[in-house]
Amino acid sequence: ATALVRAVAVLGDGASLAEAARLGDVPEEEAARAADLLAGLAILKPAERLEFAHPIVREAVYSDIGSHERAEAHAAAAAILAARGASEERIAAQITEAEPAGDADRVDLLRRVAAEALARGAPAAAAAWLRRALAEPPPAPTRLEVLLELGSAELRVAAPGAVDHLAAAVELIQEPELLTRCVRLLALSLTMGGEADRAVEALESAI
Repeated sequence: ATALVRAVAVLGDGASLAEAARLGDVPEEEAARAADLLAGLAILKPAERLEFAHPIVREAVYSDIGSHERAEAHAAAAAILAARGASEERIAAQITEAEPAGDADRVDLLRRVAAEALARGAPAAAAAWLRRALAEPPPAPTRLEVLLELGSAELRVAAPGAVDHLAAAVELIQEPELLTRCVRLLALSLTMGGEADRAVEALESAI
């Protein structure tokens, strides 16, 4: 029961019994009995999908797991969810809580989830996914793309990091057309932040 409830705390509400059993390294039959016991104790809700009866209970269980153990569990959860064909957003949520590992596949997944968030009109969520992609960190050839995507998303919500990320992208760009587009975004971000003089300098430098 302890192993199962910890697995549910890591996976989050809505996990399947099979997912939690795999993460907790518990045979599914034993996991089913443990889930029934936990529901009887009002720790989990009596439902097909595993869900804590109250967020405070989940937080208490989650906080009891050491930070390094939690990070490892989230990395394992991401792999389990990927193997079971879970949505990329669920996998990305686990990667966000795992330790960065310089994994190019993680970066690609986070960028796809960020693009979907932008398509839904959620630039703040997209920026959060892309910050985690930058922290992974991305391979050198991909770093420019991540910086540009992140800066663009942050610009949409007037986030303070937009200037730094767009400026870092400008430093890496060699192709004139892309440089023009990125510098225009950087100048807009600087102007919105009350730094019109720096915006003019960036534009003049690019020209």
